[in-house]
Amino acid sequence: MGFVVSKIWPLWSPAGYDVPDEATGLTPRQKNIVQNTWKIVRADTKKNGIAFFMRFFEAHPEYQKLFKGFADVPKSELPKNGKLLGHALSVMYAINSIVDNLNDPESLVQVLEKIGISHGPRKITGSHFQNLAIVLINFLKEALGPSLMDATAEEAWRKSLEVANSLIIKALEMKDS
Repeated sequence: MGFVVSKIWPLWSPAGYDVPDEATGLTPRQKNIVQNTWKIVRADTKKNGIAFFMRFFEAHPEYQKLFKGFADVPKSELPKNGKLLGHALSVMYAINSIVDNLNDPESLVQVLEKIGISHGPRKITGSHFQNLAIVLINFLKEALGPSLMDATAEEAWRKSLEVANSLIIKALEMKDS
């Protein structure tokens, strides 16, 4: 169905729907896709947050050591670990805030800078956030399937996460200087 909608939608989409805004470089269409696909994921924040982090640690097992609260928890026990759940929920709520503020660039900048600043003391780097974005897109493709996470949706998420990471990384670097 995603394919059909993506082919028919241009016939009745409003003028300017594919014009990027100056603040984010995202089009209204891309923002809408990100917001609509995220609604499905956020419907079960707990389950999806844990599943996302399990995929994150599968892709980057060395990253688990960055989390003091569950650094040494065996992989098989992670899904039931309360500290992992707490962090997974925090990350999911942060993504909620990012997605919710795509149409409010001023608030979006504040949210992203706060994320960057808060991760600086933990020795988190830009590459950690870039890897997180890659895993998030792959997670969304698995969780939503190809009809919802088609090439257009994947590109919308990729661009949105590039914008987010550029501001997060800038805040991380400002903290270092």
